[in-house]
Parts: sequence; structure tokens; C-alpha cells
Amino acid sequence: MNDLISIIIPVYNVEKYIEKCIQSVLQQTYENLEIIIVDDGSPDSSPEICKKYVQKDSRIKLFHKQNGGLSDARNYGLEHAHGRYVYFLDSDDYIIKDAIEQLYQPIAGKDNEISVMNFYTVWKDKKEINKNIILGEFNQKEALLYLLQGKISNYAWDKLYPIELWKDIKFPVGKIFEDTRTTYKVFNKAKRVKTLDYAGYCYVQRPGSITDNDKYNRTEVIEAFEEQLAFARANCKDAVPYIEYRIHKINIHKALLDKEKNRNEIMNKIKNFKRFIKKNYKLLLTGEFESKNKKVTLSVLLLLICPSLYIFIYRKHRIKIKSKK
Repeated sequence: MNDLISIIIPVYNVEKYIEKCIQSVLQQTYENLEIIIVDDGSPDSSPEICKKYVQKDSRIKLFHKQNGGLSDARNYGLEHAHGRYVYFLDSDDYIIKDAIEQLYQPIAGKDNEISVMNFYTVWKDKKEINKNIILGEFNQKEALLYLLQGKISNYAWDKLYPIELWKDIKFPVGKIFEDTRTTYKVFNKAKRVKTLDYAGYCYVQRPGSITDNDKYNRTEVIEAFEEQLAFARANCKDAVPYIEYRIHKINIHKALLDKEKNRNEIMNKIKNFKRFIKKNYKLLLTGEFESKNKKVTLSVLLLLICPSLYIFIYRKHRIKIKSKK
């Protein structure tokens, strides 16, 4: 018989999305599932919607707790999971009907291997497949490097894990970008990681989500990558310039979106970035920093050569992104 897989779904203020999420799990071709829904003190009708599905399918277990945030809800789910493997699903997203089966098959019966699928970013009028993924089968050292380089995503929800890898690892309560602060710790314990040429996750972009606040967002993500940077300096030195590159870019974008920042402050951050690129220009010019994405690499070159034009285009682009949600 196939192994039991625990799917953990934290729920908070997602009454418009939760039914599609739950239905996508109930329709999975892989059926030996334990579906753990954690109501994180949601004030809307989400808990009532979840109760309706508990009555329809005995695989669903619904827990209620005081609001503690996404990390706290995921940790709570882990404490109540009985599966050999664990999968995290955000309640405003959904998965393709064979996603769990596709993730399970490459690591079936194995205790220290992680499988990773690709994903779609879903806007209100279209969806786009993620192009920044390196495909293959990697040992622990290789996989950790690719994760820290950004060639494997930091997201928790595109991966199937043996639950034993989560022993002594918790998501950081009270923080956002909890995945960036956590997945590298799990990869550091894995024997092998397999990435699949298959997209089974639909990452829905919605107004009001945790990641929809530009200024707050970037403050937290810088902190998260600084945690990764400290780890990489001690354990994975080849990843260090990649993480430093991200921190520089995020710092610049944060300054561009902060109305309190004057032009001199912004230009100083760009000068610091230029000094960094001078030392690491080969990684930029070969496209390594941006996973061979020529369009993004060219935008960085524009930032270095003509900051004023880049600033104008970037701000226009942010307005366009907001309108797509």
C-alpha cells in the first residue's frame, strides 16, 4: 500500500479561495492522504466552509486554534501529522489533480529524499509557469547550493518531504518569508533532492495577501536572506555572492518604494551595488545571478548604466503588477 501523506493547510481569511483549495486536494489521484486543516482563528466564514468538507470526507481533520500566523499554524499541523511524508499547501492556492502522485513516485519508500515540482503563478487573467528551476537529481551538497543560489525555489509548498526531516525544525513564528528562513535547514538534512519537469502548484496572486505589502515585505525578506547569508558563510561559501546579490537588489527596490528615502540615499545603495558587481561581474554577465534570464539580467545592466531610467521603469512596472492582482 502507498505511504500515508499528510497535507497541511493553514486557514485564515480565505473564504473566497478555500473551497477551490480543498477540492483540489480531494480530487488528487493519490488517495492515501491525511488532510490537516488548521483554522488559525480565522474571523470570516472559512472555518464553516471547512466544516462542511469534514462531513464529506473522513480523511480531513479540522483543528481550531488562536491566531498565531502562518508559521504557527504549519507548526501545529506538523505536531498533529501522522504521515510518512508531509506536504504544505497554502489555503488561497490549489494543486493540479496528479500533483501529489507526481511528487511521491520519485521518492516512494525513501526516508531522506525530497522531491520538488515546478509551479504556475496565477493572476486574475492568466497564469505563467516558473522558468527558474534546475532539473535533475542532486546530492545534499548540490541541492543546498542550488537552493541558496535560487535555482531551486525557497517555497515550502512545491516540495514533498519525509516528515522525519522536520524533526527539530520549526517555521519561525511571528515572521513572514518563513519559507526562506526554513527550507534550507531541511535541505541541509536531506540525502538527495529530485526536481521534476512538472508544474503542479498554482500560486494565486491576490490583493491583501501577506506578500502584498511592498515596504513591509522587503524589510522582512532582507532579514530572511541575511539569515541565509550567515548560514552560507559557514556551510556553503559558493552560495555567498548569490545571496549578497539578492540583498543588494532588494535594498535598492525597498528604497525606491519608500517615499521617505531621498535620491542621495537611493544612489548610495546603487553605488554599493556597483562595487559588488565589479567584484562579481562574470556571474552577472553569464546570467548566473538571474538563472539565465536574459531580460532580468539586462534590467540589472540598465540599473548600473542608467539608474534614472531604471528607476522610472521599475516604478511603472510596480503599478502594472498591482493592477494585475
